[in-house]
Amino acid sequence: AKTDVDLPSAASQYGVAASMLDIGADLAKAEGVTMLPPGDKWLTLAQAAFGDPDALKARNLTRQERDLLQDINECAADAGEVVRPFPKMTQLLDDLFANVTEDDPYEDDDDEPSTDYGSSSDYGGGD
Repeated sequence: AKTDVDLPSAASQYGVAASMLDIGADLAKAEGVTMLPPGDKWLTLAQAAFGDPDALKARNLTRQERDLLQDINECAADAGEVVRPFPKMTQLLDDLFANVTEDDPYEDDDDEPSTDYGSSSDYGGGD
């Protein structure tokens, strides 16, 4: 089922696709799209958390966010290529993203998702 979403007029909207197909003439087909929370903040934090040096320089980051990002990048360097649970990393990421979706445009509307911004079934994909 397709869901229409009304966004605040000035908010940027980003999504992440599971697969992309370039179909030419500046067109692309995206499948398995997960919509990110409205605005630039979530994307900036995600890019910075995964080591994008340009995102780390963004002016819209608070001192607390910069400190958390430094801790996250140090934790990731310690983790290296090892596949095992890292509770410290999980807590740091939880702390970093805890307030990003605080201004949820859907929080007072029971017909819209309040914390899930993009399961494929909410946006027309899936079964």
